[in-house]
Amino acid sequence: MSSAQPGGSKSKELKIVKKQVINPTVVNEDMRKARLLFIIKQVSPVSEKGLMTLLSQLKEKGVDIDYQFNTLPNGSLVSPQFKEDLTSLLYLELLETDSRDKRIKLSSQGEDTLATITVGEDFKAKLMPLLEELKPKIQAIDQELNLKMRAERRRNRR
Repeated sequence: MSSAQPGGSKSKELKIVKKQVINPTVVNEDMRKARLLFIIKQVSPVSEKGLMTLLSQLKEKGVDIDYQFNTLPNGSLVSPQFKEDLTSLLYLELLETDSRDKRIKLSSQGEDTLATITVGEDFKAKLMPLLEELKPKIQAIDQELNLKMRAERRRNRR
């Protein structure tokens, strides 16, 4: 048995993380997830990075969806709440990802769910003009990611 220190032994540590059980009605009760679904519907298909950038810029322009964003030293945005909500919506099959370019869009079940919930007319009125303004920036981010993925696929083929 090898060890880092003489006389010591290696052990594996199991970490248990508790998560709340998710069911489809959570979207009806959680306005943040409902608004996220609405925004994804408006800009889909969109990459995770593009969506996070969009939400961050919307927050800067006064449309806050209750996500806290942190910027890493390399310039990347991170938001644990956003990642958790996105994972929940994917788990509930309200969202789906394209297997080729990893972009997110609403599933048919997500469309049905979104039709039954309201996100607020004042929210829509504030959001829609900003989405039109920010869409080209988000599409540029998505195109850049798509080109990087293509180049990597080509490299892996060789």
